[in-house]
Amino acid sequence: MPYLYDNTAGDGPFNAWLDPILTNEWELLAWQNVQDMTRFGMPGVFTHGTFDTWSPGYLMFIAATHNGISRLYETFGNSGADTVERTLLSAQYHRTWYRQNPPLPRAKWSQRNNNNYEQTGLLTALSYFGANGQEFLSNFYLKARRSIEKPRAEGPAAYVFAADDPRPGAQAELLRVLQLQRCEIHRARAPFTVTAEVRRKASKPKKDEDATSDEKKDGKEADASSSGKDAAKRPKPTVPETRTYPAGTYILRMD
Repeated sequence: MPYLYDNTAGDGPFNAWLDPILTNEWELLAWQNVQDMTRFGMPGVFTHGTFDTWSPGYLMFIAATHNGISRLYETFGNSGADTVERTLLSAQYHRTWYRQNPPLPRAKWSQRNNNNYEQTGLLTALSYFGANGQEFLSNFYLKARRSIEKPRAEGPAAYVFAADDPRPGAQAELLRVLQLQRCEIHRARAPFTVTAEVRRKASKPKKDEDATSDEKKDGKEADASSSGKDAAKRPKPTVPETRTYPAGTYILRMD
């Protein structure tokens, strides 16, 4: 990633539960970082790249899923604090559409350089954020409102944790983690029945047992197999399913 990679913006696939307003803010701040640091004469600053924004595998997602804006940087490092002459691979310094100001093929690099890049990235982002505070405040309100409207508009309305789950210990641990995230969890006082759309697993395509050897040579059986694989990749149709949950079931409402 020489020298600074603003990978908050990242690349696809994007997590569908993230509000598009947030992903647009990621792009806005990331490209503003690239622009400001390029003006300062700092090569090797870029965004986009290979990091995907699907998996909530970083603590920044605590902010991202609570209508805040997360930031994530990666910088070039050394094995220690000493200044070292570093030589890059051609893939690390070649110019791309998202890296118009690539790093130098060879440079002396130290921990100070690393810290300077990180600090400059943060300060320029905070400066832009402060200068456009009303816009980000309005977006914060809209993200909160849209998160409440989303369950009714497109679902799901809630997640249900059945009281008769065969792994109550694992369920309790998950619920405790959700509570640490300030999720509001309810508990049913009586049994209840719901009907929801679920996806059924598609049955495996049957092979044509009566295919002749000539047909096999012609590749007809291979075509059928290929067709079966394509069908397996397509989204499975949903069907309504009714289920009754016992009293004591936990409910995590999404509104």
